[in-house]
Amino acid sequence: MLEALAAWGATDLTRVLVVALDLLPVRHTWALLRAGAVEVFSWDEVEKPTQIVLARLHYWQVVEEHVADLQRQLVGKSQRWLDTLRQLVDMALSSCQVLILGESGTGKELVAQEIHRLDPRPDKRDCVVVDCTTLIPGLSGSELFGHEKGAFTNAISTRDGALALAHEGTLFLDELGELPLPLQAELLRALQEGTYKRVGSNTWRRAKFRLVSATNRDLAAEVARGTFRQDLFYRVSGWTCRLPPLRERKEDIVPLAEHFFR
Repeated sequence: MLEALAAWGATDLTRVLVVALDLLPVRHTWALLRAGAVEVFSWDEVEKPTQIVLARLHYWQVVEEHVADLQRQLVGKSQRWLDTLRQLVDMALSSCQVLILGESGTGKELVAQEIHRLDPRPDKRDCVVVDCTTLIPGLSGSELFGHEKGAFTNAISTRDGALALAHEGTLFLDELGELPLPLQAELLRALQEGTYKRVGSNTWRRAKFRLVSATNRDLAAEVARGTFRQDLFYRVSGWTCRLPPLRERKEDIVPLAEHFFR
């Protein structure tokens, strides 16, 4: 079976579903997955195996349709880029928190907007963008959580923050690695409990949103240095995707140039 999988891997086929007629030892299952199989199961060990196969094939077809749609905005034809787009579609169709890693200029905000667009929630509201590099020390809590009238100088009226505006929608935190440590603790509580307080208020408010974050920093290294909370890192990185820079997908230079000329 491993030999057959290796032979298929040499073609343009990108997904292999292995269905065994007998129960497979665990070591064989892992060997198949390491060799490139997307999914492995035994026919007699699941209910309605035909429906499982059909559902998986249908899902892969849906993914390819979304990838073709994404290419109108996220231009590129290289295998590296197509694999990235497939991962983005998987992320968008799930309900998990998403962390996008990538250098400046790799399209992190555009990817976040596309994840929100493909999000299948039927009644989702807006995607609210917060640029963490522009948060002003002392007032940044207001940007995220809002404030009450008179909470600080020039707070002449009550104001909703990003969490309230993103309720039932998506909150995109761009350059999350720039978030100050005190705000990291407050954000973590809001993510864990789904509640927050406006600056100057003692009332807990609820906010339900999908979090998409992006950074050009190595957050794991930031955690090791103590500049980023480990518990927040695990909370925001439910699914992590790294966007490759153009130097790692040089086949896309011409398609991108043609796109921008048009």
